Amino acid sequence: MTTVEAFTWLVLAFADGPDCLIQGSFHWLPEGRVFVREDGCTIRSQQEGTQMLFWSNDKWVLVPVPNGARSLTYRWGRSVAFVNGDRVRIQTGIVVPSGQETQEER
Repeated sequence: MTTVEAFTWLVLAFADGPDCLIQGSFHWLPEGRVFVREDGCTIRSQQEGTQMLFWSNDKWVLVPVPNGARSLTYRWGRSVAFVNGDRVRIQTGIVVPSGQETQEER
């Protein structure tokens, strides 16, 4: 394995790990509010009304986003997120192989 291959493997192996810091800002467009990611995490995201949904292959996180939000920061695996620098409670769940999800509120 070359140095480049080893580095690439390490980046991919830990991209969804505890060091993944998801961050972005909210912008208002004619279509409505849009969340613009400003990180390099491979965690997927989608805006769901007044909440942001983040997920990987085995876990999901739902972050409430109040009106007037300008920024969101969440370190993958933690029990809280920060919206405009304020701590917010999140919901988390595990994606089970059958396609059903379980939910746990934090």
